[in-house]
Amino acid sequence: MSFAVKGGPEGMELKGFDDAMMDSSTGLTHAALTGERKQSVGDAERMLSFLVAKFLREHGYIREANYIDIVAGWHEAADGRGLTELQRCKRNYAMLNMILDEWMPWHREIPDLSTIDINRYCKTQLYNLLTRIELRLSVNFCVT
Repeated sequence: MSFAVKGGPEGMELKGFDDAMMDSSTGLTHAALTGERKQSVGDAERMLSFLVAKFLREHGYIREANYIDIVAGWHEAADGRGLTELQRCKRNYAMLNMILDEWMPWHREIPDLSTIDINRYCKTQLYNLLTRIELRLSVNFCVT
């Protein structure tokens, strides 16, 4: 989650994250924002928290807040933190659709993963991620 170093997802306004880091109510730290401690679960949870999303939304960074809400919700769904099966399904679908909207915008008309531009994305990693999400959805017997 080294947003500050790598520039974050395309189109994200990183100033909102800097502002969130300056507000102690978010719990966001410099280490979490810059990815200083690789593979730190605590830092990832600070970065992708509903408190950060709330701050971003309140300060007009709507796209950034929605991104954090979706990823944080997906994390909760994977963790199973007291969510109903329907809540888990909705959060998994939100994550799946966010990824596909960005990497495969035609997915609603043509859901074939083989149509992804392999020159733009690491197709194997993307396929593995999407497969894991879809597996969670099928295990949870989601109804949309």
